[in-house]
Amino acid sequence: CYRSWEETCNDTAVIGSDADAHGCIASAGYSFCVGTGECYRPWETNCTSTTIITGSDRDDYGCIASAGYSWCSINQKCYRPWEESCDTSTVNMSLPVGGDQDENGCYASAGYSYCESSGECYRPWESDCVSTVIGGDRDKFGCISAAGYRWCNATSKCYRSWEETCGALNGGDADAHGCIASAGYLYCVSSDTCYRPWETDCTSTSMITGNDRDENGCIASAGYSWCDSASKCYRSWEESCNGTETQGTESSSSVKGNGSDTMGLYIIIGILSVLVAICVIGLMVYISSKRQRYKKDEKMVGSADASVSYEQL
Repeated sequence: CYRSWEETCNDTAVIGSDADAHGCIASAGYSFCVGTGECYRPWETNCTSTTIITGSDRDDYGCIASAGYSWCSINQKCYRPWEESCDTSTVNMSLPVGGDQDENGCYASAGYSYCESSGECYRPWESDCVSTVIGGDRDKFGCISAAGYRWCNATSKCYRSWEETCGALNGGDADAHGCIASAGYLYCVSSDTCYRPWETDCTSTSMITGNDRDENGCIASAGYSWCDSASKCYRSWEESCNGTETQGTESSSSVKGNGSDTMGLYIIIGILSVLVAICVIGLMVYISSKRQRYKKDEKMVGSADASVSYEQL
């Protein structure tokens, strides 16, 4: 074993001539994955098998294939092709130790690459870099990891932890109809059932309006429910249970009520008009009587003055 920034591997082996018992070409970076039964390269894909332990697959030279090592016959040591080359012509010997650090601080000679999704340097045989291509990393449930989705067994769907939680539903937020809002359920009046809009439609035609009368004769599919205080069926968006009609309702009862109110108004206006006329007539009679009395008083004063003048003479 050797480190590429300290020395080189002068192996002139031809790529493809070192296929193992499974047909995996080590010089091309391929190793055998027990879990999938296929050859794979750790920087391209993952081996999901848990039955193979890194280090338990050493070859005749002591090179660990599961860690990406293959034998370099020129330098007589194990090497990894993505870290170094067996051909000395491709190795820059002028680089000091750590002298090949890229702009992200990753040492290529040590096998490190930059992972944009995690913002860190990584080595593909040690950890994975989550694909930054949304949709390219669906798991067996169809959940896209790059978009932050994970599978939730409790709800049997993909979810994102910052949008919702995954856990057993306790039903603590069930409404009057028993529909659990935290599970996405809403109440559908037409079908009288709880439903989730992404699973089914509330406008289902499987139920005929009128065939769901309750014991009071109220049709639930038409929005009617029983009001004990008014002893009748009513719709909550038209009126309240205490008999007060909702603003904007144009029912026959409101029309009749408006007609009776108008007639009452006319009667009141008529009575007020009669009273005003009586008051005006009374006032005119009063003023006329006052005038007549005033004239009579003037005549009496005039005759009295004449009497006094005659006696003085």
